[in-house]
Amino acid sequence: MLKIVADTNLIVSAVITSYGNSARVLELFRKNLIEIVISEEITIEIQRVLNYPKIRKRHGWSQEEIKRFVKRLKKFCIVVAPEAHSDSIVKQDASDDKFLDCAVAGEVDYIITGDNHLLNLGQYSGIPIITPKQFLDSIQ
Repeated sequence: MLKIVADTNLIVSAVITSYGNSARVLELFRKNLIEIVISEEITIEIQRVLNYPKIRKRHGWSQEEIKRFVKRLKKFCIVVAPEAHSDSIVKQDASDDKFLDCAVAGEVDYIITGDNHLLNLGQYSGIPIITPKQFLDSIQ
């Protein structure tokens, strides 16, 4: 089974709309066709972003529903504890390093993102960094 790291934008996009490529990737996860690898740092960011007023307006969840969603992610995803490193890999946005660290720790097949800072790397430690559409195209 393929293992992926899905960035925060993919997860949030799939939550706020049930159509589109991000939702299709998350549907593969729900059907147990792929595994998602996350870290505590990623789940903290997902919870924070889902609580943004603009985002809450779109998904309509209460703070308790957001907490339950993140708790379910931790239950059904593979949770890893990546080693921290001193040098930033993504120079334009060091906060994106958490996805790379998670991918290496989880020995994933893909990092799936819409973030240009990550996409511009092309790959990291031999792990392809691709968009949700590229991922869906590659598995069909």
